[in-house]
Amino acid sequence: MSPPGKACFYCERDRYRDIDHIRPIRFFPETCFSWQNFVYACTRCNQDAKRDQVWIINESGELLKYDRSTPLGTALPRGLHALIDIRHEDPLEFLALELETGLFVAIGQDAVTRLRGCFTRDLFGLNSDDLSKIRRQMRETFILYLTRYSDATRAGDPDAAERALDEIKELPHPTVLDEIRRQAPSDSRTAPLLDGLPAWPNPLR
Repeated sequence: MSPPGKACFYCERDRYRDIDHIRPIRFFPETCFSWQNFVYACTRCNQDAKRDQVWIINESGELLKYDRSTPLGTALPRGLHALIDIRHEDPLEFLALELETGLFVAIGQDAVTRLRGCFTRDLFGLNSDDLSKIRRQMRETFILYLTRYSDATRAGDPDAAERALDEIKELPHPTVLDEIRRQAPSDSRTAPLLDGLPAWPNPLR
């Protein structure tokens, strides 16, 4: 169920493969064997950044942190989890990718939604220099393969179109393609390339 290349669902890089419990079993032991609580991740995002930590936005809007220093059995307060639950929530409802810069910006109708977007982005270092550079490069790569797909479709060559489509599905950093799709209506360069491009299912669902 991982992104292309068995990459991390948080940073989309293929490194030091691991499995993350979205809700840490230290605080949510009942989710230990729940499929809906598993996500493919790299060890840096899972063990270095996230770890056995929970962040709650309480009813006063405060961000509260609970970690291994918190006594077992501590009751967590009512409120929202600051970390986006990527098995049940679409990160692109919290974050938008600036394709020209490769940087994520928080979006949303309310302050809590934007806070959760900023928190998740910053926790995993999603706007690091290397990741933003990779996303800028991947934008051009996706456009190249989308052009191949579009040209083959217009030329009536279904085999070439299918090959291009298979290659697109295997490209890393699929969030870049998701954002190209979202911004296509206002981008005359990419909009024509998406004509007839099928939507494939989210592997997390």
